[in-house]
Amino acid sequence: MLNLNLYLWKINFQEKNQFMFKKALYAGLLAIFTLSMSTSLSSCKAKEGCGLEDKYGAKTGKNGQLSTKRGKSNLFSKKTRKKMKKRGQG
Repeated sequence: MLNLNLYLWKINFQEKNQFMFKKALYAGLLAIFTLSMSTSLSSCKAKEGCGLEDKYGAKTGKNGQLSTKRGKSNLFSKKTRKKMKKRGQG
């Protein structure tokens, strides 16, 4: 009786392992398929480019030339820059 129970337990354990393996295999294949489809599909149109390129690209003037405007970006406040200039650090 003990040998029979042990034998049935081994069969159940093997079936559970096979089921888990199949489940993991299907999940992996689904993930690979989804990833490959998402990278192959593109939101850009042929011969037109992407809309985001125009949105985030450099600004152009009336004649199509790139803008020569420069941005104002300061790491420190005006007061701090004055202090640094006075000390000879800037």
